[in-house]
Amino acid sequence: MREKLLFYFFIFFIFSISFANEKVKIKEVNINIQREIIPLVEIEKEKEKEENSLKEKKVLQKIESKIPLLNFPFNNDLTEKVKKQIYDYLIPVVGDEALIEFKSNYEIGINDGRIFSIKLYSYEYYFGAAHGNSDIFAINIDLKCKRFIKFFDIFAEKKHIYDEKTKTYKEIFPLEEIKKILKEKIKNHLKCDIFEEEFNKCSYIPQIFLKKEGIEFIFPKYEITAGACGSFGLEIPYKELKIYMRDDIDFLKF
Repeated sequence: MREKLLFYFFIFFIFSISFANEKVKIKEVNINIQREIIPLVEIEKEKEKEENSLKEKKVLQKIESKIPLLNFPFNNDLTEKVKKQIYDYLIPVVGDEALIEFKSNYEIGINDGRIFSIKLYSYEYYFGAAHGNSDIFAINIDLKCKRFIKFFDIFAEKKHIYDEKTKTYKEIFPLEEIKKILKEKIKNHLKCDIFEEEFNKCSYIPQIFLKKEGIEFIFPKYEITAGACGSFGLEIPYKELKIYMRDDIDFLKF
C-alpha cells in the first residue's frame, strides 16, 4: 500500500512540474511576396495627363516576413496584447502601394515554462525615401506571475557591495554601472558615437532581451546613436551582471 501511495505521489509530482513549466508553443508562418506595383504617388502624378505611361512606372515590391503564432499556457489581456504587438510589428500592410520592401523576423530567447522572451526585427523601405528604416524590439514575460519583465524587475535601483580595495562597503547604482559597460562596448566595438546627454539621463533605461547565457541590451535606430549605426543589441553574460541584480532575484532562474 505504501509503495502504491509513493508511486501515485511520484506521478502527481511529475505531472505538476510538467504542467507548471508548460512552454509557449510556437508555429511559424512565412509571407513571401514579389509583385510589380505602381506607387500611388506616380498614379497621382499621371492623373493630370491625358496620355500616361503607367506601365513604365512599375516597381518591384518585395515582402519577406516570418511570423510566430504563439499559443500561451494561459490566455488573458497580457497574451492578447503580446500577440497584437507581434503582429503589428512583423506583418506589413501588403496593400500599401508606397511600400517597396519589407522584411521581418524574430528570435526566441528563453522559453522554459517560467520565462518567455522574444526579439522582433523589421526593415521597411518606402518609395522615394532616401533609405530604409530598421527597427528592433523585445518582449519578456514572467509566465508564473503573468506579467511583463522590465529592467528593474531584475536589477536593483541601488546596492551596497563590498570593495576589496578599500575593505569597506560602497553604494552603487546598477543602472549607472551597466550604462558604463554598455557605453564602452558601443564606442570600442561598434565604433559609434553616443548621444551622451540622452544616454546619461536617469529616465533613459535600455530595453532588455533575456537569453539563455545573458541579457542583450537593445538599442533601436536613432535612440542613442546616429542613424548610421542602425538598430543593434549588446549581450552581457549573467555572471557579469549578477552583482547588479536585486537581492530577491533567484539568479538560478536565469
